[in-house]
This record gives sequence, structure tokens and C-alpha cells, in this order.
Amino acid sequence: MKKFLPFAIVLTFMMCILAGQLSVNAEGSVVIHKVVKDTVIFEEASTNSAEIGELSKGSFVSVTKVSKGWTHIQTPEQEGYVTSDALVKLKSEGYLVIQKGGTTLFTAPSQYAQHVGQLYEGRIIYVYGTAPGGWSFVQYGEEIGYVATNALKKPAPTKKKLMLLLVLKCV
Repeated sequence: MKKFLPFAIVLTFMMCILAGQLSVNAEGSVVIHKVVKDTVIFEEASTNSAEIGELSKGSFVSVTKVSKGWTHIQTPEQEGYVTSDALVKLKSEGYLVIQKGGTTLFTAPSQYAQHVGQLYEGRIIYVYGTAPGGWSFVQYGEEIGYVATNALKKPAPTKKKLMLLLVLKCV
């Protein structure tokens, strides 16, 4: 029995490392921020550059670069610079897709918006916040967008026992 204890410890350690890597890969490398006040999008990182759009409070954006009080952002429709004080970084929460057959990922909180992709039943996705009308802003890997909130469920914590089966050879 003592011979198998080091093997069981190493196996458990390796499984923990693998599980940690899988969860990191699912969330992806996209950084999501929320707009905390109505703001203007500029072509360059300067108030002297051209105004190319606007973002309303409560919108979600992908951040690609931050430098000296300016943040380069992207939305499905626009790309440019906003002042960094107009944004706040969000933490995500893992949710489970529960809708039979999966659900569609949209560019905006509307069933008439452009489709980004498909999220399949049983997948864990990351929710950053909600939008009016029953929508959640989510990320799965590198894909971000909106899904119907009723297609998601917060996973309930469960207790699981890890059982190792050891085969002992009797001499």
C-alpha cells in the first residue's frame, strides 16, 4: 500500500494542474470592460482627434490596449479610443448553458442581431453582466456577445469524492 501512495499523490497533482489549465483556456484572453458613463469614441488617443462614435453607460466593450489615460476598445460595430475613466474592468462568473439544443450568441441584445456563434448545451461560459430585456453579456473562448439569460443557469456546488482504485497484487 505504501508503494502506491506517492503514485496517487502525483496523479492527483497532475489532475489539478490539468483542470486549472482547462478553466483558463475556456475564459480566453479577451479583456471585458463596462462603460460607466456616456462617452465619446475617438479615432486616436487624443481629444483633438476625430470623434467617430459614442458609447452609452452600461455598454460592454473589449479592451485591446491601455496607455496614459486612454483605452483602445472594440465593439462589434466600432473601434477606437476612449478615456480610461469611462470604463471599469469586470469579473466574470461561470454559468452553464441549459437550453436543450444550445443557444445562439448574438452581437447585440436582440434576437434580430447578427449571429456570432452557437453555444451548446452543457458548456460552461463566462457571464460579465446583464442587459435589459433578459440578455446576458458572455464569453466563450475568444467569442463574446449576448445570449438569452433564461438559457443559462448558475451551477450549484456539489460535493464529490475522489476515489482511487488501487489494484494490489498479492504475492
